Amino acid sequence: MTSTPSPTRPGESVGHSRGAPGRSPHKWMMLLMCVPLVLIGIWQFATGGGAAGLFGGLACMGMMLAMHAVMGGAGHQH
Repeated sequence: MTSTPSPTRPGESVGHSRGAPGRSPHKWMMLLMCVPLVLIGIWQFATGGGAAGLFGGLACMGMMLAMHAVMGGAGHQH
């Protein structure tokens, strides 16, 4: 008796969509989490609080982009 190949990889659910490379919804969700930091930084800068908060928010976005560029390969699974 032969077994039929599974349409999914082991450990991957049937409803999971891998999507096209570079169009990961996970990446956009992670960047969205940095938006409040950037907005708080802009508010601090506009009210005379300095640019440290803005740099922190921009650093968050940069780090998320860098992590997804380096680790977001075709074989990446959570």
